[in-house]
Amino acid sequence: MKNSIKIILKSSFVGILFLVLVGHCLAVQSNKSEITIGLSSQPAMLDQHLITANNDLYVTNAINETFLTYDEDMNIVGGVAENWEFDGTTLEFKIRENMYFHNGRQVTAEDVKFSIERVMDETTGSPYRKDYSLVKEVEVIDKLNGIIHLVEPFGPLENKLLWLPIIPKEAVDTLRTEPIGCGPYKFVEWRSDQYIKLEKYEKWWDEGERADVIIFRFFPEYSTGRAALLSEDIDVLTNMLAIDIPIVEKRDDLKFEGVLGRMSYVGFNVTVPPYDDIRVRRAIAYTINRKSMVNAILRGYGETAYVVLVKDNFFYDESFNEPYPRDVKKAKELLEEAGYSNGFEDTLYVRSGNEALAGEMLQAQLSEIGINLRIEKLEGATFVERIYNNHDFGIMIAGGGLHPEPDNVLYRVWYTDGPSNRHHYSNSEVDRLLDQGRKETVPDKRKEIYKKIFHILIDEVPYIPILLEKNFLVMNSNIYGLLVTLENRFKYYDIHME
Repeated sequence: MKNSIKIILKSSFVGILFLVLVGHCLAVQSNKSEITIGLSSQPAMLDQHLITANNDLYVTNAINETFLTYDEDMNIVGGVAENWEFDGTTLEFKIRENMYFHNGRQVTAEDVKFSIERVMDETTGSPYRKDYSLVKEVEVIDKLNGIIHLVEPFGPLENKLLWLPIIPKEAVDTLRTEPIGCGPYKFVEWRSDQYIKLEKYEKWWDEGERADVIIFRFFPEYSTGRAALLSEDIDVLTNMLAIDIPIVEKRDDLKFEGVLGRMSYVGFNVTVPPYDDIRVRRAIAYTINRKSMVNAILRGYGETAYVVLVKDNFFYDESFNEPYPRDVKKAKELLEEAGYSNGFEDTLYVRSGNEALAGEMLQAQLSEIGINLRIEKLEGATFVERIYNNHDFGIMIAGGGLHPEPDNVLYRVWYTDGPSNRHHYSNSEVDRLLDQGRKETVPDKRKEIYKKIFHILIDEVPYIPILLEKNFLVMNSNIYGLLVTLENRFKYYDIHME
C-alpha cells in the first residue's frame, strides 16, 4: 500500500465503489484503539437477512461476512466462500477453512445452506427472498464444499450473493438484538438510543490491521451529529450534508470523500387517492424543479436523477433524460382533468438531512399548483416502520443506495409482489420484463429489457427520482482503511487509526 489517500472510482457491469485506503502501520496510542462512528438514527434491528436500511447495514456489515464481497479494485471476490465456479445454472463453492463464527464454531457448507434456505423461507419475511426464487436446492458435498443448483439460468446470482451474510443456525433467535456473525467485529453491547459497541474478532481469517473497538452512536438530529464531529466527540460521520462540506475543507484535522451513490425520490402509494390517478402524479412531476433542488441542496456535489442509476452505468440510456420538463400550466391542466382544479391538502413524510430539505422545496413548488403539503419529519426507525413496513402514506420523500445491477432494486420494489413494493404498484408487463431480465445472461440484451422497464416507470410515475447525491464520509484525518461501496455499504477489513 502507498502511504497516501487512494480513491478508486470505476463503473462496470459488476459495481462501483470508492476506497479510502492508507498506510500499513497501526500507531497504537493506548492499550485499546477505539473508533466512534456517528449514524443518523438507531438501527431498527440487526438481523441482516431482514434489513435494507443503511444505518442498520452500517452496523451489521462489521458483524457479518457475506458469501461473496468486493476487493479494492471492484472485482467480486470470495467472502465466506474462498473459491467458486458459476456456469449459469450451478454454482460450486468451497468455504474458507479458517472462517469462524463469533461463538467459536467453524463456518461450514451447512451454514451456507441454512442461510440461503432461511432467506428463501416465506415465513422469515426477508426482503431478499425473491433474489433466490430460482434456487432449486443447496447441496452439501462435505464440511467445506457445496453446490447451489438453479431451476434455470439466473444472470445476477453472483451479485445477489454479495448481499448474503452467512449466519449460524443456533443463533437465529437472537439475531435482531444480539447477533452472532463471522465478520471482522463481534457484537458486545447495545444500549438503546445511546450506542452499539463492537470488538475486533481475533479469530477472523484475515489478520489485517483493525481498530480494537468500534462504537456506533446515534444522532437523529443532524445538527447534533455535525457538532459531535466538529468537536471531535466522534471520529466518523456517515451523513454529512453538502452544505457543510466547505467547513470540512477548511480544517486540517478532518477529511472527506464523496461519490455519487444515493438517490432521493418522491414516492407515491398508488392505491391511495389522489395518487391513484396517474394525472395527479404526472402533474406533480411537471411541477418539480430538479435543477433548483440540486443547486440549493447539493451545492454542486450531485446531479439530477431520472432513474435509479448513475449516468455512466452500463444500463443507463440518454432517452431517460428530462422526461417531465417543468411546466406549471400543463400541471394545472392535468389536476383539473383529474377533478382537483382547486388542488388538495396532504401530509408529506420525510426523514432528516437532504430528504427534509427536498421536502421543503417540494412543498413550495407544489403550492404553485394548489397542492398544500404539511411536512411530518420522522426519526429513521419510525420512518422505516410507517413507510417501508406498513406502507402508511400517500406521498413521501425517501432515498437509498444506488446499485450497478438494476435487478437489485427493480425486482424488489416494482414487481407486483416484490418484498419492498411499498408503492403498491402493479404492471403485468413490468413483471414479465423483470422475469425476463433475470433469465437473460447476455449484457446487451439485458440492457434493452431494463430500458423498456425504466420507460414504463417514467410514463406511469409511481415515483419521481429527483437527486443523485454524493455519499459524504467525513472523518478525522487519522482514520484509514474504510471501504465504501456504491450501495453505500461499509467494509471494516482494515479500519484503523494512525
